[in-house]
Amino acid sequence: MGPWEKALSDLATSAAYTGHGSYPSAAQRWEEATAAFNSTAASTGFEGHVADAAAVALRSAASRATTLARAADSVPTLLDEADAIRGRAQNALSSLPSSVVPPLLLSPAVSLGLGPDIARAFTARREWVAKASVTQATSQFAAITPALLQIGMVFDPDVTAFELGTGTTTADGRYRIGPPDQPEYAWDEDFVYGSEDATFEDFLASEEWKTKLLGARMLRPDLADATAAYGHYWDNTGEPWAFDYEKAYREDEGVRADIDDQILLAQRAADELAGSGGSSFSFTGEPSLTGRYPTTENWQKAIGAHQQWASGDVVVKDGVATMVVTVHGDDRYNFNRGQSDIASAAPDDENGRFTEIGWAKPFDSTGSVTRTVTWTLGDPDSVSISDAPAEGR
Repeated sequence: MGPWEKALSDLATSAAYTGHGSYPSAAQRWEEATAAFNSTAASTGFEGHVADAAAVALRSAASRATTLARAADSVPTLLDEADAIRGRAQNALSSLPSSVVPPLLLSPAVSLGLGPDIARAFTARREWVAKASVTQATSQFAAITPALLQIGMVFDPDVTAFELGTGTTTADGRYRIGPPDQPEYAWDEDFVYGSEDATFEDFLASEEWKTKLLGARMLRPDLADATAAYGHYWDNTGEPWAFDYEKAYREDEGVRADIDDQILLAQRAADELAGSGGSSFSFTGEPSLTGRYPTTENWQKAIGAHQQWASGDVVVKDGVATMVVTVHGDDRYNFNRGQSDIASAAPDDENGRFTEIGWAKPFDSTGSVTRTVTWTLGDPDSVSISDAPAEGR
C-alpha cells in the first residue's frame, strides 16, 4: 500500500471509528494520516493549490466514511466500499492514455479515487462544461467534485475559473454546502440594562403594565404568544425564548408569505448546489430581514420584523431531488427608542425604561419551520411541498 492509499485508508478508518464513537484516539489517527499526506505531497511535488484540492478530497472521503459508518453500523462494510472505489478508479485509469494525465499524478489520482472522474472529465470536458453534467460524471464519489474541478484547472489551463466555478457556493454567495451555521447578530439595544436608578414613577408605571399583562392573558387569548413574550421580558432573566413558528405560519399571512419565500429560495439554491454537492449533501444559508411585517397583532407584538435563514439536507436520486429544509426565524425581543406599538400606539420608551432600571431584560428568541420539497433536478418549477419530513429521513 502506497503512502497516498495509506493516507486515505487511515482517514477512512479514523472517520469510521469516530462515527461509532468507540475509538478514543481517532483524532490522533487523523493527525497521523494528515501528516503522511503532507509528506507525500511535498516529496512528489504535488503541492500548492493542487495539494489543497487533494486535501479537500481526503476530507470529503473521511466525511463520507463517517456517514457510511453511522448508516451501515459496520466498519468492515465501510472499508470494503472504500476498496471497491479504489478498484474502480484503477480500472478506469488503466484505459486512459498516459498523455492525458501527467505521470507524476497517476498514483495520487488512483489513491484519491479520482480516476473515473479524470477520465470522464478529460474525454468529454467540453460536453460537461456545456451541460453542467459534473454530478453525473462523479456519481460514485461526488463529494470530491470541488477537488476535481480545482485539479482540472492545473491539468488544462484553457479551462477558466468561470467555467468551473467554486462548486460549493451559489452564484449569489448566499448559500453554501455544509451543516447548519447559526448566524451571529449585532442587535441594536437602545436602552442599556441597569444604567439608571428607579424612581417612584417607575413603580407606578410597572404596576400599570403588569396589570395590562394580566388583563391581556385573561381577556385576549388571541394574544397568547405576545403575552408569553412580554411576560418573559418581565421574568428579567434574559434567557432565550422559543416561539412557535409553525403557529405563526398558520395564523399570520405576512409570516407565512416570508417563510414560503425562504423555502423557494432555498430550493433554487439547492438545485444550483446539486451540480457539485453530489447525490446527497447539506447546505446552509445567510440570514436576511423579513420582507414583510406580521399582519396580526399577536405576532406583531411577539416577533415583529425578524431575521430568517434556511438550512437543509438534499438527496438526489434518478434525477429527482428531495430536500428537507428548515426555515429559522431569529429575533431580539427589546424596545426601540422613539417607536410605538402598532395596535395601541404605546411608546416603546415606556417599556424600554424598565430595561434601563434593571427590572425587565431583553432576550433572543428563535423558531423554526420544516418542510419536505421535491422537484425534478434542473426544473425548480416542478415543485411539491409537504409539511412532514419524508419517511426514512
